Amino acid sequence: MLLVLTTIGEAEFWFIRNMDDAGSLTLGKYKVREEFQRRDASNLKNNEVQIYRNGDIRPHVAAWEKIDQSFGLLLSLNRFRKLRDSKDYTEWVRFKMEMIAYFYKKYQKHPIIARPIDVILIKR
Repeated sequence: MLLVLTTIGEAEFWFIRNMDDAGSLTLGKYKVREEFQRRDASNLKNNEVQIYRNGDIRPHVAAWEKIDQSFGLLLSLNRFRKLRDSKDYTEWVRFKMEMIAYFYKKYQKHPIIARPIDVILIKR
């Protein structure tokens, strides 16, 4: 996946991969397509976001919101630092991905989610 900001400040989201939409390898041929401007940008209202997931999405389905519910609850308690701005939110996303990557390292036979974790926040 590749996220690009154009010279006019519009985001583009490109998939560059060697598999088709069903997950079958395309035997060395890479397919390229842009998803955000072509399909999704015109459907977003102000302050809405678009999330793209790629690869093994099972941890996102199984764990992503559960991490928010459990550790997020802890963050609401006294003596825990609150998430107040985009920097805090970026670090929260990195923390969740680090947890998932660590879980894969410890328990997946052939881990396909690994460190380092890169989190990029793009603001208008």
